[in-house]
Amino acid sequence: MEADIVAHALDGKGAVPAALRRVPAPVEGSSSDARTHALAGAWLIAGGDKLLAFGFEADGRVRIWDDGEEVISTLALDGPCTFALAHEGTELRYAFALHDGVAVFGSGIAGQLEHDEAVICDRGTYHLDRAGRCSYVKPFTHEAVRTVCSRGVGVVTYVDPVFRDKQTLDIAGDVLWTEQLAKTHAQPNTDYATAVALARNTPAAIAIRAGGHIGETSSIAGLVASVAVDRTLMGHLVEVSGNVLSPGSSVMNGERTNYIYMNTPADTFHPSVTCFTRDSPLDTAPPGHTIRVSGRVARLTPRGDVELRPCAIVK
Repeated sequence: MEADIVAHALDGKGAVPAALRRVPAPVEGSSSDARTHALAGAWLIAGGDKLLAFGFEADGRVRIWDDGEEVISTLALDGPCTFALAHEGTELRYAFALHDGVAVFGSGIAGQLEHDEAVICDRGTYHLDRAGRCSYVKPFTHEAVRTVCSRGVGVVTYVDPVFRDKQTLDIAGDVLWTEQLAKTHAQPNTDYATAVALARNTPAAIAIRAGGHIGETSSIAGLVASVAVDRTLMGHLVEVSGNVLSPGSSVMNGERTNYIYMNTPADTFHPSVTCFTRDSPLDTAPPGHTIRVSGRVARLTPRGDVELRPCAIVK
């Protein structure tokens, strides 16, 4: 089942398809119980160069699949628009809001617009009331101080009273969020097992997230995805185009081997191909250029690099 999910689930942006995406039922109100209920179920979120799977359970426990390991954390709603996941002295903290009653969480800054008043969580809590008065409650001390906030067309701005930094959040209905949170918030999955299958950083998953299609071997991502699920491609001659990261050479037992390390341009997850040869120098390919090489599939490394030996640049 996992191979089937990985092969069909992820597009070039890491998005989960409709068939594996859960549609959460909206909650009413914004109480702690309502917000906790909104988080219930399975979620998938991008975390740097990997995906994390979450399973929020009714008793407050949260299962997290992080880079091949599962940990059990405890949910703490530590503010009106943030929550924390605590585990053995470590803590993950996320911006959190309700968008028409449905949970939105991820990296960035979040706020809530309710009864025409704005609340924003950013190292403390900002409150902008309907009369335009703005206050800031400091973290830990809970001391309230005056600061500057304003609401414009489609945005709310505020000034950090300590560092004097100005921040702008976009208004999306009843949610206030930064661009980062708007683009990369968690996606609800049908169940935790499916979310874990999608989060596993197997070579096939890495390549498919980068836009690779199984059976297509002319691109870096396509070749890695194809070799990962079809090992009969070992020994086959292929031609593939990619972005040069670095050329180089190594010497073993008196023999020099030249190579070019290539990946997919503008790719977050970095499937790659290394072109090896002993017959000709490869340093004519400068970093940053797109080239085409021809070689035989020799190996797929655990991190998702296809090695071609022998290999040469296609003129």
